[in-house]
Amino acid sequence: MMIHKIIFKCSAILLSSLLGIGFASAQSATRIGRDANKAYLNKDYAKAGKLYKETIKKDKGMSAAYYGLGNSLYQQKKYKEAVQEYSRLLNDVKIDPKQGADAFFNLGNTFMRLKDYQKAVDTYKKSLILAPQDEKARYNYTLAKKLLQQQQQQQQQNKDQKNNDKNKDQKQDQKDQDKKPQNQDNKQKQDKDQDQKENPQNLDKQSAENILDAFKQDEEKTRKRIEQFQKQKNKNKNHNQKSKNW
Repeated sequence: MMIHKIIFKCSAILLSSLLGIGFASAQSATRIGRDANKAYLNKDYAKAGKLYKETIKKDKGMSAAYYGLGNSLYQQKKYKEAVQEYSRLLNDVKIDPKQGADAFFNLGNTFMRLKDYQKAVDTYKKSLILAPQDEKARYNYTLAKKLLQQQQQQQQQNKDQKNNDKNKDQKQDQKDQDKKPQNQDNKQKQDKDQDQKENPQNLDKQSAENILDAFKQDEEKTRKRIEQFQKQKNKNKNHNQKSKNW
């Protein structure tokens, strides 16, 4: 979370002085550049950006127009586009140290908005090399370093948390794997016990004898019933025979 406000450089005097550089032989570009400057000061950043682009079309060597266009894009929160314009200006070997320091400063601000704190630190450092006494650049440089440190700490915490979650998942998977064979062994044991209960071969001697006795008793009862039935059948047969003889 950003604690301090980022300082942004773009004064009217600075813009006016920059726009006066290199425009002597291009009156139309100068006029458009001044109109762009007025629009910017009136906070009409979209119009200012459009006019700065027209100025560049008239004179591509007009370094101040790139600076103004970068500032206009920054104010419109078009930070990636602003980076491109500041970079074009900084690639121009004709710019003086003051222009370079201010361009690096605002480029650093743009990286801050993009939360690319490493690039912001590097860019503010370049601004301070060109303007060592610039307190605003020193302030933003310190702020960028602090935010970079916080970002790195947060990234490390996220990484550690991710590793911890991964380790927990792995431990849980291992726990499930260890538990699965045990459950299978328990089920196999239960199945074996059930088989033992149902299999006569696994009965103890006394139980087996009891069952045999029960079978013998059933057989004896059955035999007696058969004998009784057979006797009754013979008796009925003899009676019928006698009745016939009469």
